[in-house]
Amino acid sequence: MTAHAELYPQMDWLKAASKTFNLWIDAEGPFGSGKYWNIAVGLSGKRETTPTRGVCFMTSALGWLTLQHFKDVALPWADVLDSDGKPELIV
Repeated sequence: MTAHAELYPQMDWLKAASKTFNLWIDAEGPFGSGKYWNIAVGLSGKRETTPTRGVCFMTSALGWLTLQHFKDVALPWADVLDSDGKPELIV
């Protein structure tokens, strides 16, 4: 998939930056009884202002309903998890 933001103007990209690349995420949902989310994940070079490549997938968030710690805040989609300064995708 090519994840150019110009091709998907309706997407509201969230950007997580590192020293060498940008991680882009657009998540829409939840929908339906299975609490489904449509997620687009893109990558770009550090100096690029839109994703240049990526993937799309659908996932169910039904299991997330048990995450009481995040009761009043949104779940994060990207964060630096291992102190290397590069954001990781959280699904």
